[in-house]
Amino acid sequence: MTNSNKTSQKTRFLFVIVPILLGLAYLYWWLTQPAEKRLSSLEMETPSPTKVPPPAVPDDLTKIKGIGPKISEALYSQGICFYSQIALMSETDLREFLSEAGMRLAKYSTWPKQARLAALGEWERLGELQAAI
Repeated sequence: MTNSNKTSQKTRFLFVIVPILLGLAYLYWWLTQPAEKRLSSLEMETPSPTKVPPPAVPDDLTKIKGIGPKISEALYSQGICFYSQIALMSETDLREFLSEAGMRLAKYSTWPKQARLAALGEWERLGELQAAI
């Protein structure tokens, strides 16, 4: 064997075989982890309503069925001015907000879905959803 052949074999071992072995070792390690841990590492963080960059002009929240002028003003006073913020709120968040504001309303469960459609500008689908409510 010549000296260049030995160098070629060492180079191939370092740049081809070692990375493959490391990749296989990582794959084995990852597969031996509990499923919950593997899935949690793949899930994306859901942005909170405060992380959404606000547009220049607040949205007309009264376009969401069930939000009238009083609730809209209460939302604005708490810094919730955009469809995207409501779209990211859970039913629990909405229930807590309404109880803190001293308001009672039965049909707030569809607000996030309506707000998501409004934020995406899908007014036709929003109208269909509101007609079905």
